[in-house]
Amino acid sequence: SDAMSTPPVLVEMICNEVKRGHADRLNGLWNLSCSSAILDPAILSDLVKNGFYINQCYSMTELAGYGLLNVTQEGDHLRALGKPDGFSEVKVDETGEICVRGGCVMLGYYKNPEATAETIDKDGWLHTGDLARVDEEGYYYMTGRKKNLIILDSGENVSPEELEKLLVPCADIRECIVKEKDKKICALIYCDPAKQDAVKEFVTGVNRGLPLYKRMVPELSAQPLPRNAMGKLLRQWYGCGRMPGCINGLADRKTDDRSSDKKQGFVAGTLAHRRESGYYYGKAQEIVPIIRHGKEENFYGTSRDHFPDPGHPGGCCRGLSRRCE
Repeated sequence: SDAMSTPPVLVEMICNEVKRGHADRLNGLWNLSCSSAILDPAILSDLVKNGFYINQCYSMTELAGYGLLNVTQEGDHLRALGKPDGFSEVKVDETGEICVRGGCVMLGYYKNPEATAETIDKDGWLHTGDLARVDEEGYYYMTGRKKNLIILDSGENVSPEELEKLLVPCADIRECIVKEKDKKICALIYCDPAKQDAVKEFVTGVNRGLPLYKRMVPELSAQPLPRNAMGKLLRQWYGCGRMPGCINGLADRKTDDRSSDKKQGFVAGTLAHRRESGYYYGKAQEIVPIIRHGKEENFYGTSRDHFPDPGHPGGCCRGLSRRCE
């Protein structure tokens, strides 16, 4: 096909194939419809220079695919979510949240009126949970997620995405996540161990230009940060306060004893870590019972003995992330 709907991971793979001179392997593909996460403008620019046409779509399941559309092929607007696509009303409310109203908005969540009322207000506006700004030309730019907003004890609001963008210019930082930890702003950073001193120095320089309440404490890791199947970094993984390598410690355990009143069973048998392929393989295939929410459930049956590694780029972490809930 000459057109394809592409998540960020696939867009990067296509770009790498083109750079290697293997564009002929793409079977005439030239039109990419990109969604699911914000894309690297440098990657998009490289693709455009090599003859690709990029459509960036901002929407969600609750909007049936409608919302914002960006067909710009050059300039700063490559970083934008886009402009309203004309099939719905779009605005940024007083809190900075993107809201959408129109025939594309869902009727509600199935048998869940409470969740519906939280998402769709009395005037019919669906609240997306995404924070954005609008420039003078009408382009929407993502500034963060409302649920990720860090509210400090002093009352100040801190957008982790805003701080993460300040770390992007450092070439030695491969990946980073900004989170609140022990009532401080912590920057979890994946970098080469040999570059850690340079990264710390860069963070210190960034902090000098920030108010005291926004200054970051760097926490460095030699392992890639976990991503889901769509290529998005997993913020919730860090809820337990551990770095990505913590899963290696759980792999040989049959129970998670962090809870005094509940024991959650881990996969029977030993899990062998396959870093080169990014997968864990269960050597035993029997179903393991666990206790969740006061009742016994089956977990990791024979169909789940092969699953992505949460510490590997692209790993979905769907099963193992439950250890940190």
